[in-house]
Amino acid sequence: MSCTEQPDRSVAVRPDGATQLGSTDCWARAQAFDNTFVVQVGGDVDVLAARSLVTWFARSLRQAPPSSLVLFDLDQITDIGACGRAAVRELVHRSEHNGHRVLIPNAQRLVLEPSAIRPLALLCGPYALWGKRLLDIVLATLLLVAALPIIAVACIGLRLAVGPSTLMSQERVGRDGETVHMLKLRTMLWSRRRADQPIDIEDRRTTHKSDNDPRHTPFGRLLRQLSIDELPQLWNVLRGDMSLVGPRPELAHLVDGMGLRDHPRHLVRPGVTGEWQVTARANGHTLLSAFDDDVAYLERVSLRHDLRILRATFGVVLGRTGR
Repeated sequence: MSCTEQPDRSVAVRPDGATQLGSTDCWARAQAFDNTFVVQVGGDVDVLAARSLVTWFARSLRQAPPSSLVLFDLDQITDIGACGRAAVRELVHRSEHNGHRVLIPNAQRLVLEPSAIRPLALLCGPYALWGKRLLDIVLATLLLVAALPIIAVACIGLRLAVGPSTLMSQERVGRDGETVHMLKLRTMLWSRRRADQPIDIEDRRTTHKSDNDPRHTPFGRLLRQLSIDELPQLWNVLRGDMSLVGPRPELAHLVDGMGLRDHPRHLVRPGVTGEWQVTARANGHTLLSAFDDDVAYLERVSLRHDLRILRATFGVVLGRTGR
C-alpha cells in the first residue's frame, strides 16, 4: 500500500489503555513521569497508522510537562516503512517546536533517513506552517468586512422567516481531533422530530439536509443555495478554529460514533470550503466518503491549490449548488 493510497478507518482503544492505530496491530501510549514524557509505539506502522500517529501525538503532547524530555520508546515496532519514518520525524519536529528535548534510543534500528512522504513534508513546509495562516487572516478580515452588511440583512430576514436566534453554534471536529464551535446562520424551522409531516429523507451521508425537509423556508433555502449561511465562519477563521480552505468539519457526535477523531484529515484546520464543496458535493458523493477524499488535500497543501479552491468556490456559489 503506497503512502498516497486512501487508508482504512480503524482506530480503537486496547484493553491495556493503548490506542490502536490503523488496520494492523500498531499501537501507541504516552505517560508523564516527573520531567520525562514517555511515548511508546509498537506493531506495524502502516500508512493509516503513520498518519493517525501524528494526530494522536499532537493531542497527547499537551500532557507533557513544560520543557520536558520526550523519550520515544520505539523498540516494539515490528515493521516500519517510509511513511512510518516520516511520522516519527514529525513527532520529533513537534516535540522540539514545543520546547522539549528529544531522545530516541536505538534510532539507527529504524533507519530514520530523510525519505519523507509528500503529505507530511508539505504540512511541515513554510506555507503550511505560517503562510496559510497569514492568508487566512488577511482574506478573512477583508471578506468579513465586506460580508457584514449581507449577514445583517440575512439575520433580519431570518428573524421574520424562522424566528429568533438566527445565529447558531454547532460542535464540529477540528485540528488534532479537538472540538470547535462552528458558527452558522439558522436557516430552518423547528426540529425534525417535531415536524408534523413525513420527510422523504435521502441518504444522510449525502447531505446534512434533505431538499424535502419541511423545515425549509423559501428565504432560508435561498441563503443555503448561495452559502450565505456559512459566512459567520469567517469569524471562526480569524479565531484560528478554522481555515478558509481545508477538510470540511464534521459533526462531533458523528465522528465519535465512528471512532474517527484520529483520522488523518484532522492533521490540519478544517476549512470553510474545500475539495468536497467544489467537486464531490455537486457530483452527489456522500459526506462519509469525504473523510477519505479530504486526505487528498493533505497531499496538495500549497498557495496555488488553496487559491484554486477559493476561485472554484465562487463558481459554486454563483451556480447556487449549496444545500
